Amino acid sequence: MKSKHYLSLILIILFNSRVFAGCIHVTDPWMPPTRGPDALVYMRIINTCPRIIRLISVESQVAPYFEFHVHVKGIRRQMKLARIDSIDIPGRGNITLRPETGEHIRLVRINQQILLNDNIPVTLRFANRENINVLIPVRGSR
Repeated sequence: MKSKHYLSLILIILFNSRVFAGCIHVTDPWMPPTRGPDALVYMRIINTCPRIIRLISVESQVAPYFEFHVHVKGIRRQMKLARIDSIDIPGRGNITLRPETGEHIRLVRINQQILLNDNIPVTLRFANRENINVLIPVRGSR
């Protein structure tokens, strides 16, 4: 009888931790190899909660700094790269950082060569105090 109660308690804890564990999920992270001073990171970030959640910082052992970049229309309607302070993930929506749109996370002043088939750990920090550790595989362009 006690084992049934323990099992029920464990299931309740697991269910609640899934519900409250977080709203953010990351899929398809990747980055190309690089030898330069900076590295670009791409991924899809999914927000399962109804409110906007803001990505506010990125940490990695391979770089002391990061920047968020997006393409914006310039004065003559030309697209140009712009640095932004954060990235908003819409409620019950997603954002995809990919080379075709120019949107990416830039790891600035990398301290090691990033080679094909490496895996680079990064931590994404969100305004709702959610932190997600992601292992970024290094592969060629898609």
